Amino acid sequence: MLSVNDHEDGGESRRQVARRAQRAAGDRSARLAHALMKLPASALGALGLDEDLREAVNRARAVTANVARRRAERTLAGELRRVDLIDLEGRLEVASGRRRKAEGSPPVAAVEPADDDD
Repeated sequence: MLSVNDHEDGGESRRQVARRAQRAAGDRSARLAHALMKLPASALGALGLDEDLREAVNRARAVTANVARRRAERTLAGELRRVDLIDLEGRLEVASGRRRKAEGSPPVAAVEPADDDD
């Protein structure tokens, strides 16, 4: 008899697929939170964030102590889970592209991988 985690053909179970998808969404929201924390305040307006999300971003960015800032970044990542991450990622790339163009900087990936050093 197969358990919940087993699959007849040796592939992933539904639970494993769901957990992987949840982890991927968490990774994406963490990357976006990190990028929003690093984005200049002048570029935040170009993102068109709703009022609640903008307040959450501002609260997280107001924290200055490093340990508390990482905690605020993780809290922001949790807040981001309620929005369309793909849409926000696209708007962030557009806003970052405009900023780079104005500065004359070469194109760089808008969303950098999150640091793993907690």
